[in-house]
Amino acid sequence: MEDEKGFKFSDKRIRFDEEQERPAEDTVKKETKIKEGEHKKDFEERLPHIDFSSFIYSLAHSALIQLGEEADPFTGKKGSNLHQAKETIDLLSVLEEKTKGNLTNDEDALMKNLLFNLRMKYVELAKRSSVK
Repeated sequence: MEDEKGFKFSDKRIRFDEEQERPAEDTVKKETKIKEGEHKKDFEERLPHIDFSSFIYSLAHSALIQLGEEADPFTGKKGSNLHQAKETIDLLSVLEEKTKGNLTNDEDALMKNLLFNLRMKYVELAKRSSVK
């Protein structure tokens, strides 16, 4: 007979049967997932609805700020930047051209009206700037 010396290994970890309660860590993970889901849902509810019209309004509002018609939301002050305003108006013109035939009647009318008004404001401001 061989004389074997060795060691005995015993697993001292706690085992949970299906009938036993899960550890608190699992509960915390589940609660965290629920809270994250609620937070995501709350965040999504606060976001404005985005469509083509709201996108166009956003660009037009930027142009109005650049024309000095509206206060800058960051500084709260009005100031004009004709170069930026022209670029924004030109961008809207490009969008009008590229979306021709693909807009609803309301979107098309909105685009035309916004562009007309922005162009008139730009021309008026450009004339006043060159007179000075």
